[in-house]
Amino acid sequence: MLTGEIPPEEQEFLRDKQQLEKEIFRLDVIENVLLSDKQASDGLLENIKRDANNCVESLKMCRKLYYQFGIETQSLNKEEVKKGANHFEIRSKRKGHKVFTTMVIGNYKKCVEQLRKR
Repeated sequence: MLTGEIPPEEQEFLRDKQQLEKEIFRLDVIENVLLSDKQASDGLLENIKRDANNCVESLKMCRKLYYQFGIETQSLNKEEVKKGANHFEIRSKRKGHKVFTTMVIGNYKKCVEQLRKR
């Protein structure tokens, strides 16, 4: 020690310490990358869950509309039998029924499109 030489044990210790510090830094970088990937994946998973819930709700609404469509179709058919197909009231209801049909189909198309999107 008096001569200013560093003992071999200390040199070995410093060398090992430097290697370990490099390894710790490398592993910290990897950990940060993995954590950011995990956060991105969590965000995507939340989006998928939200979209799935939206699709379920949309599908429920479509089913309700379709059920209502069926009821109105039966009602219109019964009225048509009573009043005749050429009655002015039946013709106007048929026009409204066509609009309702288009709305039901459009809602189903939107639901399908949402499902395809994700």
